[in-house]
Amino acid sequence: MRNGDYGLIGRFCAHRGVDLSFGRLEKSGLRCLYHGWLYDSAGHCLEQPAEPEHSRFHAKIQQTSYPCEVRNGIVFAYLGGGEPPPFPHYDCFTAPR
Repeated sequence: MRNGDYGLIGRFCAHRGVDLSFGRLEKSGLRCLYHGWLYDSAGHCLEQPAEPEHSRFHAKIQQTSYPCEVRNGIVFAYLGGGEPPPFPHYDCFTAPR
């Protein structure tokens, strides 16, 4: 989300399992409303407000994330395992706006 990309991460926070659909969207990611952990679009934890300033514990946290692609204003995500298959070349996704 830092560069305007879309992202999809797992629904529940890696910390206490709080539902992230109630999270707060910020410039750099999605913040859990319970303890304030901030996740980027790739699922990396960027901040943990309750940890000491010098703590690097947040670097060890990885939330589930899914690759996304935008075509003609629609966001598609691949929820399967491994590498996503090639995106289909349907006319509706290649037509001009």
